Amino acid sequence: MPEKKCQFQLVIASSRFNFFLEFDMTITSDNETKTFVKTVTTWHSARVVFSAFIAAHPELGLKDSKITFRNFCSRHGQALRKHDVMRKPAGLRSPAIFDGSRFDAVAFDLMSKKFEGEQHD
Repeated sequence: MPEKKCQFQLVIASSRFNFFLEFDMTITSDNETKTFVKTVTTWHSARVVFSAFIAAHPELGLKDSKITFRNFCSRHGQALRKHDVMRKPAGLRSPAIFDGSRFDAVAFDLMSKKFEGEQHD
C-alpha cells in the first residue's frame, strides 16, 4: 500500500468589516494528487463576526464582551436561525457560526427593532 502524505494549509486574514478565508488541502500518494478547495467562504466563527459587528455599529451602544455575545445569541438566536444567518454545527457544545455576508443587515434590523415580533424574550 502506497504511503499517503497530507499537506494542510489554513490562512485567515481579516479587516475591520470583511473576512477572508483561504483553505487548501492536498493529499498526495505515489500515484496521484487530490486537492480540496473550499467553496463555502461566508461562514465564520460567530464570536469573530459579532465583534466586527459591534465595532462597525457604535451607535447601538453595545460593548464587545462574552456576556453581550451570550445575551445577543440567547435573545435573537431563533430569529438568526430563521433568517439562515446562524447555524450550530454538530451538536450543542460546538460553537455557532454566522454568515458574514448577511449578518450585518439582519443583526442591525434585530437590534433596531425592525423585526419586533421575532425576538425571543
